[in-house]
This record gives sequence, C-alpha cells and structure tokens, in this order.
Amino acid sequence: MLTFAEWIAQTAISQWLQVQGWWFVPAVQSIHILAIAVVLSSLLMLNTRLLGLSGSGLSIPQVAHRYLPWLWWGLPILAVTGTLLIVAEPVRSLWNVAFWIKMALLLVALVLTLRFQGYARMDPGFWENAANKTRIRGYAVLSLLVWLGIVFGGRWIGYVNA
Repeated sequence: MLTFAEWIAQTAISQWLQVQGWWFVPAVQSIHILAIAVVLSSLLMLNTRLLGLSGSGLSIPQVAHRYLPWLWWGLPILAVTGTLLIVAEPVRSLWNVAFWIKMALLLVALVLTLRFQGYARMDPGFWENAANKTRIRGYAVLSLLVWLGIVFGGRWIGYVNA
C-alpha cells in the first residue's frame, strides 16, 4: 500500500494538488465537512425517529422518504471530495490505520443503510409491527454507533502518524 501511495504522490494530478495545497485542501475539506453535516443530519433524524425520540407525527416510511435522499446525495460528494483529499496527500491517508478503520466502518454503514432502505420499500408495515420494535431500535443504535465511529476515524486520520 505504501508503494501505491507513493506512486499516487508522483502523479501529475497529485503534484499539482500538492502545489495548490495552500488553498485547495482547505477548500475541499470545507466541502467535505459540509457534506458530512448533511449526511449525519439526515441519519440523525432518521435514527432518532426509529428510536421514538423525534418525528412521532410522521410514519417511519415518511421520515425515510424525507431524509434518505439527502444521505444519497451527500455520499457522492463525500466520495469525490474524499478522493481528492487522498490524491492530494496519498501517503498520509492510505498509510494510516485510522483511514482504513473509517473505510471499513463506512462499508458497514452503507450495508446497514441499504438494508434499511430495502425494508422500507418492500414492507411499509414492517415499521408499525410491534414485534419488530426491538430490531428496529437495535438497527438505529448500531447505525448511530457506526456513523459516530466514521466521524472519529476521519478526525483521527490527521493525528495518527503514517
């Protein structure tokens, strides 16, 4: 992986981004952070509804319909800005255990969200069935913990030495 990161660092785009780093990296990081806020806000609204802590006037499918599009629009922005940040500083990112923990948790979060969305589409009555309440709340807690881990993993990238 170190060899791959060093190869990326020698590419023309990475060299250009490194020269432009005084403005480019902070600008892309700002967009990345705004996209994180959008994704986490939508997930927080959805998961607190699943836990029965908010939005009790709306059904779970209604809350999902309202907030999941924000999540799915935010993720591509995060992917593009995250990729640009990696290309700008490949060794710092790709040779960092916090980065890989974040990526593993992101994969888990995406699988959880896709499963949630699948349930919401296939059986809207699933959410109102009292027998599923423990499972739904367990999903919400797990989802929140995984996304919290992603945030912490992202922050630690800057503080764990490569």
